[in-house]
Amino acid sequence: MRIRYSTRKSGGRFRRVAAGAGIVVALTAVLTTPADTGVHGVAVVTEFPVTAGAGPTFVAAGTGSTVWFTELKGNRIGRMTPGGKLTEFPIPTANSAPLDITAGPDGTMWFTEFLGNRIGRVTGTGHITEFPIPTADSRPEGITAGPDGNLWFAEGAGNKIGRITSAGRVTEFPLPNPDSAPHNITAGPDGAMWFTEPGADRIGRITLAGQISEFTLPAPQRKPHRIVTGPDGNLWFTERAVDRIGRITPTGEITEFQLTEGRLPLDITVGADGNLWFTERAANCIGRITLAGEIAEFAIPTPATEPLGITAGADRTVWFAEGNADKIGRLRPPLHPEDGSGCP
Repeated sequence: MRIRYSTRKSGGRFRRVAAGAGIVVALTAVLTTPADTGVHGVAVVTEFPVTAGAGPTFVAAGTGSTVWFTELKGNRIGRMTPGGKLTEFPIPTANSAPLDITAGPDGTMWFTEFLGNRIGRVTGTGHITEFPIPTADSRPEGITAGPDGNLWFAEGAGNKIGRITSAGRVTEFPLPNPDSAPHNITAGPDGAMWFTEPGADRIGRITLAGQISEFTLPAPQRKPHRIVTGPDGNLWFTERAVDRIGRITPTGEITEFQLTEGRLPLDITVGADGNLWFTERAANCIGRITLAGEIAEFAIPTPATEPLGITAGADRTVWFAEGNADKIGRLRPPLHPEDGSGCP
């Protein structure tokens, strides 16, 4: 089901109108079919175990077709090759709770330390550098690279958007409304940065100079979570509280696509096939939505994995973190579109 809205600014507000040394482990993959190649009408899911108790959370593509991920419980940064070779890098700060991760413009990976109140950087050899955030207990969450060559991040408890240079200089921009709780951020199609505000049910936009505007969602309690720029030049985001995928144009027109109740969509990414892919935490599935709003779902073989982060990988694959199963999953879509393998 598709629902369209648009937002307009009125009197300064928006109203709705209709319209280091690593640990290297060689792992054996758990395959769902004998050959790990996408075949006509069939998606193939491969699961790679990581260290027990790691709690893999969010993932990002790195150089050389590798996938990097945070280990929220293990307090490490993980790296996995397409063949399943795992390397883990311990974070110097104890109990830092690494959360989000992204590829930086300097060839390294950058990540947020949710409890450590730092932004971290890890090189391909595992050397980690940590940069403190000026605001105490800011709870940094999402992070992404901006078109200006800096990293931008959301401070959930600090109620700010942060920017950090490759040299570690941090600038913070307070949001205009209290308790917005910004969570995730992405580079937009218009040269600005766009972010979610689950605390205020808004989508925010900040220019590289720090000017902020906000778009209110159609109704309260949407809880927008993760956001990404789609190949259509719009922003796509998950609404975990109402089981919907949202789309907002750079001018503020909002469209929502309804999922089956109880899916709990979490992270979202753009696949090499030009579709949007997302995790369904409660349903234990990976979802796909086309630019036209057609939805398909693919079941994860291991039950109750709680899929969290997702990213596009090499060779048309999507990779995702199984937070409750301590695995990294890889899904190779079918060579031709189909209705999905179905979800319980």
